[in-house]
Amino acid sequence: GFETFDHAWTQEQAIAAASHHIPGLIVVGDYVDGSASIDVAKRLATEREIPVLMLTTDPHRLERYSREASQVTGPFLLNEINAAVDCALGKS
Repeated sequence: GFETFDHAWTQEQAIAAASHHIPGLIVVGDYVDGSASIDVAKRLATEREIPVLMLTTDPHRLERYSREASQVTGPFLLNEINAAVDCALGKS
């Protein structure tokens, strides 16, 4: 149901992409440009109230950033991504 999609490999690219059109969901991996990707996602999410889905190999890493974050424990299959997105959007 999302209408746009952008890739960002650096914090600057992520901020620039979000300034062109406000995302309905931010999906981040463990690291972007050698620094914590969750920091830029948290900044964008706070500024514009955007939900974040973090894909990480270390689930405890997310807990260090946000105790109230929703989690879907993996590994999960690619066809289960809808459940993870729903969780990030607060639908489950």
